[in-house]
Amino acid sequence: MVQRGEFREDLWYRINVVPIRIPPLRERKADIPALVYHFIERKCREMNLRRQPVLAEGMLERLKLYDWPGNVRELENAVERELIRSQAKGQGGPLRFDEIEALAVKPKEASQLPTFPHAVSDLDLNTVLRAHIIHVLSLTKGRIQGPRGAAALLGVQPNTLRHRHAQARNSIWRSL
Repeated sequence: MVQRGEFREDLWYRINVVPIRIPPLRERKADIPALVYHFIERKCREMNLRRQPVLAEGMLERLKLYDWPGNVRELENAVERELIRSQAKGQGGPLRFDEIEALAVKPKEASQLPTFPHAVSDLDLNTVLRAHIIHVLSLTKGRIQGPRGAAALLGVQPNTLRHRHAQARNSIWRSL
């Protein structure tokens, strides 16, 4: 960055004394409860909420199952979004984090994965990917989003599933 002129050289030498590595949130799951309570308190102050809502039972453990690819900012935004929802529904209900909980579905163990009837040597990766996506979509009756959708079962975002399905479909057509 200094060589490209995007960062001041004198400032770089001042701050580059000791490198500080902060691990991502997925590597520090024990910090999630403290962060959740901190963000609830802070967002309640910012939103001028008189009563601080409570978390649904077992929610902290379920939030720890999610990998938090957006790191601490994603957690902060999830808390704020849930507070806004709870206010829209009226006072009283516990914070449930339904969207995050749906994303926290863990992939199935290898013994639970479906097997393909074809010989593996006959199939390229796109064919296997396409067949698996179609299989999971048939299990969910074409539903992609939501807690019972194909994306949640596969452990990917709905848009990622749509994109991969389109890629696999296009590569099959090109090979014909």
